Amino acid sequence: MAGLCEGGNEPPGSLKANNYIFVPFAVETFGPWSHDAKVLASQIGQILISITGDRRCAIYLRQRLSIAVQRGNAMRVLGTLPESSPLNELFLF
Repeated sequence: MAGLCEGGNEPPGSLKANNYIFVPFAVETFGPWSHDAKVLASQIGQILISITGDRRCAIYLRQRLSIAVQRGNAMRVLGTLPESSPLNELFLF
């Protein structure tokens, strides 16, 4: 990411403001990641690998992002259900 900020080589569709670059990050629930999402996750993964020295960091990052998407989807589905006490027995949140 630092290389993007310094060199001015922002990905297409990104916005630059101050020292931040906004990159649209599209991930479908049961589908593929967008090209920009893959590139961004790879760049962040490479930075994590260079900082920590652990080559598994990039994989862990992708796993954490996937879990976050799944949790968000689960909360959206649960938010559409009417509140009732029988559902409390099924979902232990």
